[in-house]
Amino acid sequence: MLRRLLIATLATLTLSGCTSQETAQELPSDEPQESSTRISTHTASTGIVEITDSAVGWIESQAIPTLTAEIAGRITTLYVDTGDRVEQGSVLAKIDDAPYRSARNAAAADVRRLEALTDNLARQVERHRQMLDENFISASMYEESQAELRALQEQLQGARSRLETAERDLRNTVITAPLDGIVDQRHVGVGDFLQTGQPFIRLVSGDRLRIHLPFPETVATQLSPGLPVRLSAPFTPLDSIAGEIREIRPALSTGRAVEAIVEIDNPGQWRTGGSVRGTVVLAQRRSVMVPEAAVVTRPAGHTVYLVDGNRVLARQVTIGRHQNGLVEILKGLEAGQKIALDGAGFLTDGALVSIAEARP
Repeated sequence: MLRRLLIATLATLTLSGCTSQETAQELPSDEPQESSTRISTHTASTGIVEITDSAVGWIESQAIPTLTAEIAGRITTLYVDTGDRVEQGSVLAKIDDAPYRSARNAAAADVRRLEALTDNLARQVERHRQMLDENFISASMYEESQAELRALQEQLQGARSRLETAERDLRNTVITAPLDGIVDQRHVGVGDFLQTGQPFIRLVSGDRLRIHLPFPETVATQLSPGLPVRLSAPFTPLDSIAGEIREIRPALSTGRAVEAIVEIDNPGQWRTGGSVRGTVVLAQRRSVMVPEAAVVTRPAGHTVYLVDGNRVLARQVTIGRHQNGLVEILKGLEAGQKIALDGAGFLTDGALVSIAEARP
């Protein structure tokens, strides 16, 4: 009887121990589970870094003719005003042509008179030649008629030159534009009397422009003709025009050492006197480049996170220039290494990560 009781007790204890072990296995652990940070990655690569310097300059037309009066006279009509756009050959103004028309008519009449006299004398010389052949007149009389003809022909030549001058002066009473452009300045009005050589209108051509970019002495030694330049106007800052330095000139303004001159075709609405920003590419070098979002600031300095399996390793880097959303890595990272991109700001050294699709 006692034997049976002992066996039953042992069996009960054995079952109780198994149940306790199973229960212990089913209870959750009190230790916290490590969570991962979802990131995207980027593989570092090399690119061309441009060493640049910028300046704000001004626009000048390559062709800036100041029209002057070629004849004296009173202005009767003005067809343009400051700011007007004109085409080559279009009429700008008219000068009173009455005196010049009279002078032309008088010169033409003089030419006609001398032409008639010359024709008559030429026929007379021919008759004298025939009479000389028949010994009706002396040789001296024939030579005298020839001399008179030559003198009259010279007078006719002079009269024709005066007629050409009179006709040119009459044409110059109508003043036309020598090129396509814009009236930049108008110095006279209707009724004003122009003297020969007096300036009265300045035109600027908008087709071909000259850009003046002033630079300080610290940059002057690095500038040279042929260096590439990117130009942008304030009203279109996102649109840049490519050009190159044509020449280097001493700067006329104080505080600047030199002016870089760039010549370009007008890209559209650029006007003489406007401002323009020019960025000169002084040099180029090949460096490791990564997106700016991949570089985060930590107490130790600029940091990137190298991807090592499902964990990341913090790596301090030395950065250089920023360019088009990328940053130059001077030290601490090599091309081909994979780093965290999106989500890098939430990482710490050794953090567990889950990787999304890699970004190029």
